[in-house]
Amino acid sequence: MIEKLTIEKLKKYGFSTESIERFSTWEITYEAFYHSGYDCIFASNKDNKIYSGIEGFKKYYFRDGAPLIFPKHCADLIEEYYFLALSKYLEKKKRNTGTKFNDKVNIEKFNRQELISANNTLEKLSKSNLLKFNTVNGLIKKEIDIFEAYVDWLNGLVDSENSTSANIQIQQNIIQSSDLITPIFKSEAVQTVFDLLKNFFSREHQMDLENILKNGTDAPQKLIFLDRGNRLADAFKQLIKADIITGCEQKELEYWIYKNFQYKNQTVKDYTIRYLNDIISSNKDRCQRPILNTIQDRTTGNYSINKA
Repeated sequence: MIEKLTIEKLKKYGFSTESIERFSTWEITYEAFYHSGYDCIFASNKDNKIYSGIEGFKKYYFRDGAPLIFPKHCADLIEEYYFLALSKYLEKKKRNTGTKFNDKVNIEKFNRQELISANNTLEKLSKSNLLKFNTVNGLIKKEIDIFEAYVDWLNGLVDSENSTSANIQIQQNIIQSSDLITPIFKSEAVQTVFDLLKNFFSREHQMDLENILKNGTDAPQKLIFLDRGNRLADAFKQLIKADIITGCEQKELEYWIYKNFQYKNQTVKDYTIRYLNDIISSNKDRCQRPILNTIQDRTTGNYSINKA
C-alpha cells in the first residue's frame, strides 16, 4: 500500500519519536524503515509517501543504489528478485567476457549457483539455534518457507533450461534500469481505450489508469483489473499490433503491464512476465472474451477500436 506521509500514520506504524521529529523538521531528504519481519514500512519525505506491505518490502530489498537483497520475508517478491539478480549477473559477465559472452551458458550457470546458495542457506536456517526461542521461531520458519519456495522456483528453471532460456533472455533484457522504455498510446485513441477499460477498475484506480494511458508512465501503485488477467493482456496485445501503442517493443510492454497492474479473479494476483509473454509475444489463439477488437480499414490501412 502507498499512502500520503502524515505524523499520525508515522505514529500508527511505530516509527520512533526521533524519526518522527526528523520527518517534521528536516528540510533535507530523510527516509526511514520500520521492519518487523512480518511487515515492512518505508517512509520518505522526498516523495511524501509511506509504503507498506509488498510496496514496503520492495523499497527495503530493492532500494535504488543499494545492493540487491534476497526478500527473505516476502515470498511475493521472489520472481522479481530472481530477474533483477540475473540481470545484474549477466551485465557483469558481459563486461568481463566481451565478445565471448554467451547468454544461455551464463543463465544456466547463474541458476546452478543460485540453487547451491539457496540450499546452503536452507541448511543453515534449519540448524539455527534461534529455532529454540519462541520470540524469533516464527520468523525463522517463515524464512525457511520462503527459501524453500525459491529452491522450488530454481529447480523448475534448471529442469527445463531449454524451454525457459529464451523467456529468461527476454526478461533480463527489459529489467535493466529505471530508464526503461514505456509505451506511447496514440493521443487520438486514449479516450476510446480508457472508456473501454475503465469499468474494469475501481473508481479509486480510474484516474491513475487514465493518467498512465495518456503519459505511458508508472502508476503510483498497481492498478487492479477486476476480471481475468488474460483479457487485459489481450487488449494491450491488440493495441500494439495495430500500432495504437507505439514507442516500445512487445517485451517492454509486457514489463510495463507487469509493473503497473494486478488482476482479480476471486483473489488479487500479480502478473508474471512469463504469463504476459505467452499472451503478447506468441501466436496463440485469441482471447475467447476480448474487451475490444481492433479492425483495419482495407482502404486506408488505419485501425479502429471497437467494443467486443
